[in-house]
Amino acid sequence: MDVNFNKKSFNKFILEWNPIEEKYFPKGKRDSNIDKNGKLKVEILNRFYFDTNQSISKEKLFNIYRTVSQLYFQDVAAEYQKIIEDVFNKFIYLTVNIDGIDMLFDSSYFDIEWQMHYNYDFNKHSSMYYRDHYIHQVRNMYEMFMFLKRFGFESYCEEWFEKKHTNFVCDYVQKAVEYDLKNMFEKDKNLYKKIVEQREDFQKGQYDEYILKQLLHELIYSVIIVSSLVHDIGYPLSFLLKEDRSISSFLPNAMKFINSIDNVSYLDSKLNDSLLYKLISKEEIEERIKKYDHGVLSAIILLLYYYDNGKIYSFKKVDRAIIELSALIIYNHTIKYKSQENSQNKKYHYINNVFTKNPLSYLFRICDDIQEWERVYFENTEMSNYLICEKCHTPIISINDRKNADDKIKYQCTCNENIISNLRKNRYRKTINVNSCKEVILKSDDRLVLNGIPQDKELIFYYDLFNLLEIARYNPTFAKYRSNEIKKIKKALDNQNDFGFMYIDFFMSSNPVEIKLEILFQFVKKRDIKTYNDLLKCTSVNMKNKDIKCRFEIYFEIIKIIMEYEKEESLNINYRKRQKDKIMNIISQIDNIYFRKLLDKAIDGFFDRCDCNKTNINPNLRMQKQININQIVSLKNTYMNLYQSTAEEINDGCYYMDTYEYKEYIKNNCEKDNWNFYLDLECFYELNILINNVNLNNYMVDLKNL
Repeated sequence: MDVNFNKKSFNKFILEWNPIEEKYFPKGKRDSNIDKNGKLKVEILNRFYFDTNQSISKEKLFNIYRTVSQLYFQDVAAEYQKIIEDVFNKFIYLTVNIDGIDMLFDSSYFDIEWQMHYNYDFNKHSSMYYRDHYIHQVRNMYEMFMFLKRFGFESYCEEWFEKKHTNFVCDYVQKAVEYDLKNMFEKDKNLYKKIVEQREDFQKGQYDEYILKQLLHELIYSVIIVSSLVHDIGYPLSFLLKEDRSISSFLPNAMKFINSIDNVSYLDSKLNDSLLYKLISKEEIEERIKKYDHGVLSAIILLLYYYDNGKIYSFKKVDRAIIELSALIIYNHTIKYKSQENSQNKKYHYINNVFTKNPLSYLFRICDDIQEWERVYFENTEMSNYLICEKCHTPIISINDRKNADDKIKYQCTCNENIISNLRKNRYRKTINVNSCKEVILKSDDRLVLNGIPQDKELIFYYDLFNLLEIARYNPTFAKYRSNEIKKIKKALDNQNDFGFMYIDFFMSSNPVEIKLEILFQFVKKRDIKTYNDLLKCTSVNMKNKDIKCRFEIYFEIIKIIMEYEKEESLNINYRKRQKDKIMNIISQIDNIYFRKLLDKAIDGFFDRCDCNKTNINPNLRMQKQININQIVSLKNTYMNLYQSTAEEINDGCYYMDTYEYKEYIKNNCEKDNWNFYLDLECFYELNILINNVNLNNYMVDLKNL
């Protein structure tokens, strides 16, 4: 079974969510025409809902549209507006149905998100890596429901909560649902009897048992929604507290205006009865508050909203458990990843999120971390766009340095026919909305299932490769940061009982040579290209330039050798060395030192990924191969550290992407290819489009604005 996490499937999920069906009839009789006229649903609405017409105001929706238009452009503003409207009306009001959640999931988050996108760390002298979080919370919710509904985790979680004396959290939830059943009004219970009768697994006369299951189902779904939609509400507060800390360096009294967050005794007195404070030591909570950890801040904001006014004590036990368990999950979602077995730190309640100790909490952390698709962060740069000449199809770059404000900036390409001048006097920086991951796909093999959960899963991150090539120039550390975040997910997946094995596949690099080769590698594999002539036939890539044509002949030979290595099943070090030597011999006449160094690193990266294929990493599959323990240890270490660029590789990439060598190529009338970064850019742009199954003729924009 495959689940595609992308914009299309996300929008479809939100649009098709039926709150009454999902909440009250999760396992309805498939062949039944009961409640054909909707009488039972009307009865549910009249009995369980105070205001069945509650909805988000049109004024608030219009304000969302205007704010989002500024943040993420008009083409997504209407889409986000509709999503937020459905989240309030379908998920918050009709599914959760707990007063106050709408206040916590307030769209004014968008207002401060603008400031957080532009935040700068003056201590580290670098821009803060802030990605969107408001709509991200909704995508998290979608991922959680997909995990539960499609991969057997819903039944697992229900059975986990039904077990006696599993742990404190489990017992807490059991007592809550049992108490509400015991103290349920007669009219409510009679209505619940009608509801559970619709279950296809209902056994006549077993009303209490199935009402308990129903209450547990409602609790799990509401916890998913609440914990997802408010798990990052502490981020703006964390941002403001850190900003205030900077202000305090020159305005010492500034902290007094928001110092209540450091008033630990006040928090203790208010939240002492909460599940969070019963499970977690006050010392741990205090330590994380002092670090302005947005996970603990979000959890405390949620709890204080209901504890500060005493509203929590008026709730039914199940509704209170929804708030309490959501706060715990939110608190846990920023726990630092550390080795579960080897850690000597016993200070925290547990170092890692552990699936068997709290499956909902563990799943939530995984979903939060894999929600990379369609996420946006801002990159501020002085770098120019890639401009392409319409005639020779090579990049147009500035060929002179401005020495004073009155100097024209002149641009030129390889055909030397058009020299463009820029009369701009003022220097500029531009803001780019970076969105490099388009989709994440979760696959499972249903042949091996334990406790309803597939034990063989694969998670694939799909990044736009030309997008990575562009980002490598704007921010060469982006790839290292993202690959390190994915490494943390791998750590979280390691040694988790019951959850099963999950292999993570992705490509991430700031090495421009490696990215170009990956584009060609994917294109050749997708089109099943056998020869260089076949490559020329099935592309619209401009090969009129002799140097570009020569380059692609070499690129193709390199790809063929990599594909030969990929087919080799044994982990043969000598064979690997021979294949790499072949490649280095092919480029022996190329004297561009940065290209050679980057290619050397790129080939190691390709071979490492081939070695760390799913068969070799999955313990259920590698038993069929003769891999010794030393090889297993080495493979695991390599798998964990894929695409962890070194500082040297990053610096070499920066030097290689400098325009100096391309200027020299133009200055020398293109007589000899010096293997600069720029010459073949358009070719890889077009290949990348073809990889993504886009009709090139429909997709191409004015090349001057590329």
